[in-house]
Parts: sequence; C-alpha cells; structure tokens
Amino acid sequence: MPRAKKQDPGAVGSGHLSLPAGDGRWAHACAFAVKAGSGGGRCGTAAGWSRTVNQGIMPMRRLVATVVLGLAATSAAHAEDWVIKSSPHDVAVTADRLEAIIGDSPATLVARIDHQAAAADAGLQMDPATVLIFGNPQIGTPLMQTDPRVALDLPLRVLVWQQDGQTNVGYLSVQALADRHDLDDSQQPLDSMAQALDRMTDGAVAAE
Repeated sequence: MPRAKKQDPGAVGSGHLSLPAGDGRWAHACAFAVKAGSGGGRCGTAAGWSRTVNQGIMPMRRLVATVVLGLAATSAAHAEDWVIKSSPHDVAVTADRLEAIIGDSPATLVARIDHQAAAADAGLQMDPATVLIFGNPQIGTPLMQTDPRVALDLPLRVLVWQQDGQTNVGYLSVQALADRHDLDDSQQPLDSMAQALDRMTDGAVAAE
C-alpha cells in the first residue's frame, strides 16, 4: 500500500505571502492578519520574513486582502504623525521665509540641508527637498531632562519639499514626539513647541 505523501506547506492548497526582510510594517500586518483569521494562525520568522497559512486556516485571497488592510492602517497611522501644509511658493522661497522667521525668533538655526544639491553633487537627480534644523534650549532642555532619549529627535526638523509640482512644509507632530517618549507630564514645553512650530510654518507658507 503506497505511503501517503506529507503535505508541503508551500504546495497547492496553501498560501504563501512574503514581505521584504526588515520591513518594519511586517509585525503589524502579520498580527492584523492572524487576528482576523478564522481558527488562528502564526507568523513565520524564516529568511524573507514569510507568512505561510494553510488553506484550512485562511484562504489565500482573504489573507492578501487582510494584510493589505493592515498595511494601509499602518500607513494611515504614520501619516497622522505628520503636520503638512501647502505653500504657494517654491521650495527655495519657502525655506528662505522659514529661515528668516527662525532668525527673528528665540530659536537658533542649526543647519539647512539641501538634499537636491547633495544629489546633484553625486550625479543624481531629485525634486527639491530642504530640511531646516532649529531649536530653542529653553523649550527643548526640560524635555531632555525628563527623558534623555528625546535628544535624538531634537533640535526640531522641518522639511520643505516639492511633490507633483506642489510645495509642502511638513514636520513630526509634537503629539507624536510626546507619545514616542511618554512625555505626558511635560505639557507646558510641548505646548510651547507646538505653538512655535505652527506659527513659524504658517508664516513660511503665507501668501505674499
């Protein structure tokens, strides 16, 4: 009597979905898929960060749809961490306006980085993108006293960039910074930081 063949998890009758190694969205998407699956499931950790699900647990089509929803939810959450404003000026003018506003404030400009110029020096092309790094020790120091790891996110950074012909100004929201470092007990400097960022970027994108 012939022996029954052991089922290969990668054969027909099972589903296999891979995300790139090191993709930070994998854990969230995988957990999302397992939670939505009927009868449970598991996440593999083999090379390629693969996820294998037997047909009896979750059909392949349902798995793909569920993971896509998980990735979309992750991307939306990341987008909420940003404050983005449209500018009627080009990138250079918007960055110049922001730099002038910083110069007239208690903050100090630490650096202005022109990524497009750096790309050109390397023989590459990209749309305009400039980062302004600035800060006020009177506001930032109390936060770093609460948690020294906040120093990794300070001084503040504002990105001015062009995408699809539109100039944008964007920065990480102060609330996202507070959540990242559990700064709920530092509301006063956080409020001051949020107000300063909002006022400065509003001035940079204001019409002439």
